[in-house]
Amino acid sequence: MKRKRFFTLLEVVVVIALIALASGAIGWKLHQMIAKKRFTSSAERLRSRLHTCRRLAFNCQADWKGVLTWDGKKWVFETFCLDSPSTPPLPPLTLDSLVIYLDREEKKFLTFDFTATGDVYPKGVLTLSPSQDKRGTDQIVWKLPDIFLQEEGKKLGPLHPEEIKK
Repeated sequence: MKRKRFFTLLEVVVVIALIALASGAIGWKLHQMIAKKRFTSSAERLRSRLHTCRRLAFNCQADWKGVLTWDGKKWVFETFCLDSPSTPPLPPLTLDSLVIYLDREEKKFLTFDFTATGDVYPKGVLTLSPSQDKRGTDQIVWKLPDIFLQEEGKKLGPLHPEEIKK
């Protein structure tokens, strides 16, 4: 009678250790990719909100103010109309943990002024960095107010009928 050969305990432990090692490496890479995507998404949402506030100020011909504050865990960006307090503010924008610099100075509170003429203050270099990035390799740098000039190739203000592309 022939006996079936089963795996030894040592072989089973080695296979489990190899699987755990491989899943740990994949999990670490996946965690890094998710953190980078979360940072990029937060930066893009902030950029989009800044553009929206600028357009609102210009189109409504009213000054708007945006206040970006760090509450200890996350950033909150709140906007409201200065010229017409009855205008409802935009819903607050919550951003993930980032480090924000204005002209190389770390900020925990930042105020943006959007004027009816289309100007945006403050002026300078706004740098966004992931909170866990100590090397500074994944930074996003915007020159204020130059980022508004590159907005989808559109100019701000009324268009002449010949400028409208069909």
